Amino acid sequence: MRHTQMSHPDASLDLRRAPRFESRGSVTFEGEGHVGNGKIFNVSSWGCGVESITNVIPGAYVGVSLSLPDQLNPVEIELAAVRWSGRRRFGVEFLSISQPSRKRLEEFLERRGAVSPR
Repeated sequence: MRHTQMSHPDASLDLRRAPRFESRGSVTFEGEGHVGNGKIFNVSSWGCGVESITNVIPGAYVGVSLSLPDQLNPVEIELAAVRWSGRRRFGVEFLSISQPSRKRLEEFLERRGAVSPR
C-alpha cells in the first residue's frame, strides 16, 4: 500500500496522529441525525476517509462500522468526529474504540505494512 495524501480544505494544517494509507472497504455510520454508508478510501489507526452520498458536517459525532478487506467482522468505532467534508467525501478521527477493535485495526494495518509492530 502507498501512503495517500488527502486533499481537503486545509491540507496545509495536517495534524493527524498517524499517516493514512490507501485502502478499500465499506463503512456505515450513524449519529447526530446522520445515517449512511459509503466506501473507505484511506485508513489509519486514528481515522479514515470516507466517500458517501450522505452529507455530513464537520464537528458531527458518529459511530462507525468499518468492513475491511480480509476481515470477517466489521471493526466497530464507538465514537468518531467528522473533521472535514466536501465533494461527497469526509474525514473522521476515531475518538473512542475498544481495545479489541483497536488491536484488529492495527493488525490489519500491519499486514499491509502501514504501521510497525509494537
